[in-house]
Amino acid sequence: MIFASHGDGDFYENITFALAKNRIEGHANNMSLWACRDNGAGDSLGEQRCGGGPVPKVESDYGTNIDVEHPTFKRMVKWLKSQDIFVTVWDGEIAVPLDDFLAEKK
Repeated sequence: MIFASHGDGDFYENITFALAKNRIEGHANNMSLWACRDNGAGDSLGEQRCGGGPVPKVESDYGTNIDVEHPTFKRMVKWLKSQDIFVTVWDGEIAVPLDDFLAEKK
């Protein structure tokens, strides 16, 4: 599942995340993320992942401020598809299939 917040001034405005792995243990949500970054830190894809980070929550900006033309979003989609991963996107409330998300953005 892809999530991002590309609004001007957003803390992660130049990063697109995707959930790589999520393991729930009791009340702990142990996750790792893939990240495509245009902030000088480079991308973390495949076995290279970043630690748990901004977890999207119900009705968050992590779906409402996604710029589908953002270079990091495009790279993330391209990489996930190259791995034969079914792509969903957090729309601010739920994870939706990529095609549905793109149709909503038009």
